[in-house]
Amino acid sequence: MKDHHVSLRNSGIAVLAPVCMVFIQDGTSAIVQILCKDNRDIGTLVSLLSYITAIILALCLYISNPWIFTTSDGHKHNVIRNMKKNRPEMDSSPKISSILRGFIVFLLILAAGLSLQLFSTGILNIIDFYRPDLMASYKSMVSSSFSLDNGLLRILTVIFIAPVAEELIFRGISLQSFQRAFTFKHSKAASVLASALLFGVFHGNIIQFCYALPAGILLAMLTDWSASLTPAIILHIITNMSSYLVSGYDTASLLLTSQTAYISFVVIAGVLFTVCFILLYILMTHAHSHRTS
Repeated sequence: MKDHHVSLRNSGIAVLAPVCMVFIQDGTSAIVQILCKDNRDIGTLVSLLSYITAIILALCLYISNPWIFTTSDGHKHNVIRNMKKNRPEMDSSPKISSILRGFIVFLLILAAGLSLQLFSTGILNIIDFYRPDLMASYKSMVSSSFSLDNGLLRILTVIFIAPVAEELIFRGISLQSFQRAFTFKHSKAASVLASALLFGVFHGNIIQFCYALPAGILLAMLTDWSASLTPAIILHIITNMSSYLVSGYDTASLLLTSQTAYISFVVIAGVLFTVCFILLYILMTHAHSHRTS
């Protein structure tokens, strides 16, 4: 009979990982400010160095304590090691079908990332249209982070380096640690929600929390379905990349032209995303059960 309890040790590891990431960012910012007093814009350098530091530390932790990245004290479901073998075994299905399945999964993640960004941006534009006072500080943050004029280094950091670092921390360490910590009924759902809450709080403001929380749930679900960080990293990269694509177009102008058309566009994006995620669930759970059987 399974013992129903919460492991304080593993829960502490789950919470400590993002806390350490915040300390890394604050420490990096302090060091850079001391060394670069004349630099008026050190945000890009701080982000780049802090995320790279987080990646290096996470990989070092994986080398020394790989069990931290597993759902149990064993090594059966290691989300980093499974990144290299995120396909079903070839014994019972032709190799071409596995490649085709992987390609379809990639296309679905691509469509899901783009539609998720269009949906969330649409919701934010609607809020801004009716309550612009709520969005003032957020729009300033977005212009400083997701503008094509921010320079190549900033863009590469946001698109590639930040998603890898955040997935290692939140889905690699926190999610797996919560899954080890919780052994009660619906513990898997609780671990997904707990890791997503940490992901939302990490973003530091209420607007970002409102969409980082559901995004964290979706990324955790992908990780759980596939037993690998690869799909979540790809979705995270596509979502961040599409932020720059969306920022290059004045989609909010459609809201001024026709509110009905704009709301319909947002609904269609939400439906497309939902369909993509249902198909991802079917394909990934089938492949994962086929691999572990």
